[in-house]
Amino acid sequence: MEQIKDKIDKCMILIMERFDKLENKLEKLHETNNIKDTDLLDDNEAQSLLNVSKRTLQRYKQQKLLPHSKVKGKSYYLGFDIIMFKRGRMNKI
Repeated sequence: MEQIKDKIDKCMILIMERFDKLENKLEKLHETNNIKDTDLLDDNEAQSLLNVSKRTLQRYKQQKLLPHSKVKGKSYYLGFDIIMFKRGRMNKI
């Protein structure tokens, strides 16, 4: 009887962890939904929305994983590109 209770407890923990992951995904999608396709975002905004470091964002640009444009040495990203990139990353989680 004790073993069954332990297995049920473990299953409940796994289920709750899965719900937490789903909740995090939904929160991130909600953030993305506030972006318009035509919005221009700078490095700081892109980092925040993608939840990545400055170096990771730079790596995405260098590897041509995330399209960007430069104006007077400053990088800008289309909202559409951020949304699509984020959706692609979330599908891998």
